Amino acid sequence: MKNQNYGWVVLFALFCIYFASNGFGFNTLPIWYPSLTTEFNLAKGQISEAPTLMLVLVAFLSPVFGYMLDKWNPKTMMLIGGIGLSALFLGFSKISSFGELKIFYVLYAVFLCFGGILTSMYLINKWFDKNRGIAVGIFLNASSLGAFIFSKWAAGLIAIKGWREAEMTMAFVMTALLILPWFLIKNRSKESISEGVAAMKISNLASGTHSLTLKEALKTPTFYILLLITGTLWYCINALLFNKDLYLTDLQKTVQDRGSFAMLFFFCGFLGKLVFGFLSDKFSKKMIMIVSIGNLLLGSFLLRSSIGNPELVKWVAIVYGFGYSGAFTMIQVLIADFYMGKNYGTILGIFTMVDTLAGSLGIILVGKNRQFSGSYLHAFDTMTILCAITILATFIIKKPQASDLQI
Repeated sequence: MKNQNYGWVVLFALFCIYFASNGFGFNTLPIWYPSLTTEFNLAKGQISEAPTLMLVLVAFLSPVFGYMLDKWNPKTMMLIGGIGLSALFLGFSKISSFGELKIFYVLYAVFLCFGGILTSMYLINKWFDKNRGIAVGIFLNASSLGAFIFSKWAAGLIAIKGWREAEMTMAFVMTALLILPWFLIKNRSKESISEGVAAMKISNLASGTHSLTLKEALKTPTFYILLLITGTLWYCINALLFNKDLYLTDLQKTVQDRGSFAMLFFFCGFLGKLVFGFLSDKFSKKMIMIVSIGNLLLGSFLLRSSIGNPELVKWVAIVYGFGYSGAFTMIQVLIADFYMGKNYGTILGIFTMVDTLAGSLGIILVGKNRQFSGSYLHAFDTMTILCAITILATFIIKKPQASDLQI
């Protein structure tokens, strides 16, 4: 029991690290994009090429790192990631060209694979056999809470000090958050893992299911349908995350307005992850997934409508923020629920690869659409349609069993 309870300490440490690595590095840095676009004389939407490059690299590295997690020490990988990300954040304010920004994002991708969501989710799912949904929801909230806090702070600092000094000030705080919590992390002992596996086997025998290996998972249609669902959702999630500040400038919103939007958006994301994580432990995970996507669909419709009615932006932040966080949480919960076992790291890496590729497409295609058409209208229409399709696909999937294997 004592060993099991230490999982909450590990969760706290991973929360702090993710708070900085993604709450700042992934969700808050886009606030700097308008300043960088102006200073580097870039076309509207062109700057999205840099984070897209990062996501593509993360995608192709994820299966490799997923396999490494099944073989290597996750705690050591977290340390490498923390040190690398700290160095990058401290150096961001020195960037002087678009090419250097791309180099930043290439290195960010590598260290994010070491110490980001992939390694953290692996550790969390090793520690939590019960209460997995709420644990995942709490952890994923770190990025929303980070963005909620850092976005308003960053917007204020940029307005007062300029983007370079503002970033350097925040980078020192990120370094502490990335390194100090690492000392609390422990890999779950082999004894407690064996106990958890034994309990899982008993549960699986009772329900007629068992943990699928990668080879077995690849033989089931559920695997490919779930890949399609999560990839489509990440297209819609990243499309807005990385284009929201540029879209708000189209609506003549100031840097303070953008900070307020991000603050509300990520606060609702904070609530969404807790709510959907909690509900997934109490009710059918599939139905909670459908509800979360329905919320995202409504948010997409409001987003599209806000083009002609900027007053709806507030509701976009609330509804889309709640919906994206719910879908994000349920993706992780479903993957763990379906495929937790000896090949979980490798399978999670494959899903991360597909999700990241789809997310990168969302960033670049929406950015390019704005660049060439002068409006986000068609891009937002596409996102709404994709959410509707994803709801239908989710009705089809079911938890894979040995009897589902294709001969």
